[in-house]
Amino acid sequence: MYKYISTFKGAVLVLNTIDRECIESFGTGETLPTHILHVEWNTPEEYLSSMRSSYRYRLKKALKNSIFIRRIDNKDFDDKLYSLYLNVYNKSPFKLEKLSKSFFQQFGDIYVFEDKRAVAFIQIYKKNGIMYFIFCGIDYSYHNVHDLYYRMLFEVIKRGIEEKAEIIDFGQTTSDTKMKLGAVMQNRYMHANHSTRLVKALVLKHMDKLSYNEEHENYNVMKTR
Repeated sequence: MYKYISTFKGAVLVLNTIDRECIESFGTGETLPTHILHVEWNTPEEYLSSMRSSYRYRLKKALKNSIFIRRIDNKDFDDKLYSLYLNVYNKSPFKLEKLSKSFFQQFGDIYVFEDKRAVAFIQIYKKNGIMYFIFCGIDYSYHNVHDLYYRMLFEVIKRGIEEKAEIIDFGQTTSDTKMKLGAVMQNRYMHANHSTRLVKALVLKHMDKLSYNEEHENYNVMKTR
């Protein structure tokens, strides 16, 4: 594959590979890591009980807030919910692709979080034993966005446990929050090339400057780890 795409004109960028290795003509660096939670519990209550007290207390505090959660048919994903996705997209420092409303109307399971009005949603998808947290939307004017985000991530965990997933893939970004819920980082890599020799030489020389290199604290969330 790398040999084939190296023949393309202009810039080539391969993102989010699991393997660091590729052919020599590509520069290689790290991109945003993904966050993986291995499901070791039969119920959400078991998951909560397995957490160390400080992390369990923080999550339970978020769970006390009164939020109504309901699954919707994909066809009912409307402009209001799409605007919540755009809030997240516009805030992201890594704007790779803006999805259309029709994407959400055709793919995954969507759960809406309501407090008199829709304030957030999550889109999840399960395949081959893995529950994927695909996308979400948030109303950042909501009075308690931080607790709301905890609720959203816990709902992904809850659905993963109840649907007997072996792994929950939380995706990239917001590393600290996901790690405080027991997820661990897994490195992902990017590979870049350019058909112009000078630009290619610069890419190969400076991939370290283009790479993701932010450091994060390790959290000892679970009692058995």
